[in-house]
Amino acid sequence: MNAFISYSIGANEQYILNLLAQKMEKIGLNLITSYENPSLWVYKQTPTIINDSAFFIGVITNAGPPEKTSQVFSEFELANRFNKPAIFLIEDTVQVAAWISLYENTIRFNRRFPEQAINQVNDKISGSRNATWILAGIGILALLDWLSDQKK
Repeated sequence: MNAFISYSIGANEQYILNLLAQKMEKIGLNLITSYENPSLWVYKQTPTIINDSAFFIGVITNAGPPEKTSQVFSEFELANRFNKPAIFLIEDTVQVAAWISLYENTIRFNRRFPEQAINQVNDKISGSRNATWILAGIGILALLDWLSDQKK
């Protein structure tokens, strides 16, 4: 099963993608993204890849480049259009359009105090009957932990 990740994070945060991919692989999910293969940047292919994925993960941090941030929003819209189970993690210092906050699985996180976001993810995991959501949620919890200032 594939989980698609779209991200806009700083260069010094890139290592967490490898950690997340390893964590997801251990629980049975392959992490894929359009960033790994330049040929997948073609707009016609990315929707197919998102549609064929079992889960969508969007991640935006304050250190992410603006051009990638806008791409994450676009890919998140695609995932919603395809009714994919999704979670959108956005650092609380990033300004976003109002519609983003209306999505039930948008979770704003604070690096210094990640507990609230971790609790939100735990609540979503415990309230879900979707096995893929539960598996992806485990990876999301690890991702929040790695992004927290406590681990730096």
